This record gives sequence, C-alpha cells and structure tokens, in this order.
Amino acid sequence: MSQTQTLAPPPVDEWLMSQTAPPWTPNLETYQGGYSIRMVTPIGRMSFVHFDKPKSKAADSKPVFSCNLLMSPNSVQDIWQAIRMVADAMYPAEQVVDPKTMQAVTMTGSQMLANNVGGLHNPLKNGDLYYMKAPDKNGAYRGVWTINPSSGADKPPACTNESNMPCSPATFYSGCYGRLFIRIASIKPRPGSAKGVTAYLTAAQFVRHGEKMSGFDAGGAAMSAFANAPLPAGAVQSSAPPGGIPGAPAGFAAPPGGIPPQHAAQPPAGFAPPAAGAWTPPPGAPR
Repeated sequence: MSQTQTLAPPPVDEWLMSQTAPPWTPNLETYQGGYSIRMVTPIGRMSFVHFDKPKSKAADSKPVFSCNLLMSPNSVQDIWQAIRMVADAMYPAEQVVDPKTMQAVTMTGSQMLANNVGGLHNPLKNGDLYYMKAPDKNGAYRGVWTINPSSGADKPPACTNESNMPCSPATFYSGCYGRLFIRIASIKPRPGSAKGVTAYLTAAQFVRHGEKMSGFDAGGAAMSAFANAPLPAGAVQSSAPPGGIPGAPAGFAAPPGGIPPQHAAQPPAGFAPPAAGAWTPPPGAPR
C-alpha cells in the first residue's frame, strides 16, 4: 500500500527488554596481542545510532560506526561474564593499591573491574551515570545498562531486519529495539594507551520499532505546521488521486484502522524467565 497508519508504541517494551541473549558458550580467542570473545547481545533500545556513515565520538577522534545499546540490568549477565573473562586473560595478576587500606595488593582483571581500581576501562556502563549528567536529555538511560561498541570507518556493520534479511542502515534510529553482534576485546597494548576491555561492532539486527528518543521529527513537525495552516474551504475533495491510488488492490479506499500491537503483552507459550541469582551483577547494578 502507498499509505500507512502509524500508532505510537509504548515508551518502553518491558517484556522485550527482559529477554536475555541466546544461549552461548564463550570462546576466548587471541586477538591483536590480547584476547576477545564474540557474542550476540540481548535485545535493547538503540541510541546515538551511526550505521549509515561513520561519525567521530569526540573532536580529536577518528570517525567510527557505532551506537549505544540500552539493556535491562537483568539481561546483561553474559556481557559481564565475557568482559570478566577477557580481563582475567589479559591481566591475570596486577599490582594495585586497595583504596580501602591504601596497601598494595594483587588482583586479577575481573577483580579490578569489580572493585573499580587499577584504571581498567569497562565497556559496560551504568546508564544512571548518563541520566544524572543530563536528566532532561537522558531519561531513557535511567535504570538501564549500556554498551557502546564501534567499528572503523572502513568496516560498516552488517545490518539485518527482524527476519534476518539484509536491510538498509537507515532502518535503525534512536529508540528502536535491536541487538548487536559484538566482539568483547582487551584494548590493544601500545605506549600511552588505556588499559582494559572494549567492544567492537560487527553487525546489527533490527527487532521492533520504538518511541524515538531524540532528534528532529520531520513528520511530526510537518503535521503540526500544516495543522496550524489549514487549506481554504472546499479545497479538499478526495484523498486519492484521479483513477485511484496507483498499485493499490481493486476496491482499496483507505488504510486500515490500526496496526498490530508493537509489543507483546504476554510472553510466548513455553517462555521461561532467566533464573534469579545465577550471575554476579556489575558493580552498582540495581538489584
């Protein structure tokens, strides 16, 4: 059809956000002088999506393809496990200062991340930190965890739709639901570089439309502008062009009165929620 009707989806699909990543067996690989694990993330909301063309994260950084994936604190256990495994492989024993006792102690990479010592970079961030910096702009970050994988300007991510068929990068936007295929990796050792763990972007899958988080809504602006500038009386005669709408089936008169709900009110038959207490949450994660 050449005409569609869009109904606003709920602000956050709680059931969809509660889904964990597919079952997996972590495979630790050597990578760029360190270690990495490739994995599929759980479903989350995407923010600051740059899949169509690379963009610099800072004024002095190179352009990259990237996005923030906002995830429920109850669905990030696999990502946290991968980060800890990579950190332990890269930093099996490091001398650090215990901030509680101010004494030198030996810790593994995962212990340093869990205790926030040693200056190791952790790609999994508490969304509340973003929210507190700008509550008026980052309301969607409250109560979630986020990861921001990226890939070089010469490595655009492979993009697929909900049927796992190739799709345009323009399909994705800030607020849609999706998941990522990423590589959790130790930061390549080099003089003057940071230490720790990072995340690289390989592919993205669109899952479902969602409420846009930010940005200019051209459609909404047009409707508002035209609503305030009505057409002259008698100008509107028909919404269809002479001869009907090209390509429409015989007898087509108007778009349907609604679309299927864009969220599942109930989980599908046979769905079993993840077992509680089966993982150690990241430091500061809501319990």
